[in-house]
Amino acid sequence: MDKPRCSPSQDRLRMIAAHGFAYPQEIMAMAEALLVKQPAARRSDPETSHAAARAASTRVTAGRRQVLECFSRHGQMTDEQLVWNMERMPGGITLKSESGIRTRRSELVKLGKIQDSGRRRLNAKGRRCVVWERVET
Repeated sequence: MDKPRCSPSQDRLRMIAAHGFAYPQEIMAMAEALLVKQPAARRSDPETSHAAARAASTRVTAGRRQVLECFSRHGQMTDEQLVWNMERMPGGITLKSESGIRTRRSELVKLGKIQDSGRRRLNAKGRRCVVWERVET
């Protein structure tokens, strides 16, 4: 039975691991691509699907930037507070739904840009929620 084929990014990461060389920004870009799934289209999909995937990928990146900016402006907050603050950000936001905002925050946690502060706050329904914070670099 044939071994499953790796993506070009996985092949490149294996080569880096074996030989120990790469530019830091190249490593970060590949790690981000592997950690957080980007919208994609199959090779067999029509060009319209590829165009939609590129447009969605741009929105995902812009959404992550906006979530990071919100944490920079407001500091530590729960998801509920994040949604409230994002809806009131000047200049409009790319993310239109609460779910989209939480998804971008979750991706930023996986990327090591946002972390659990160790604190908890009560939400509007009286439930304890994680207080998130931006990771200082």
